[in-house]
Amino acid sequence: MTSSQNLNYFPNSCIISADGKPDQHGYAVLATPRSRSVRAHRIAYRLFKGKIPEETVVMHTYDNPLCINPKETLKKCDIS
Repeated sequence: MTSSQNLNYFPNSCIISADGKPDQHGYAVLATPRSRSVRAHRIAYRLFKGKIPEETVVMHTYDNPLCINPKETLKKCDIS
């Protein structure tokens, strides 16, 4: 594992944010300038891959809720 600016990089390509605390479901959460809490992997996805449609859920390829690596996320439509 290596570290850089509050991010921890793991050999399996997982990147874990060291900022903030996980939410009740284990996801890393960051506060936006408007004091709104947003899951960190969703922010990373938007920055690197683009807008997330409202009906879409962003999930990890290997289901690690603390990971914020946009290369390890995929979009999945919420059909519920």
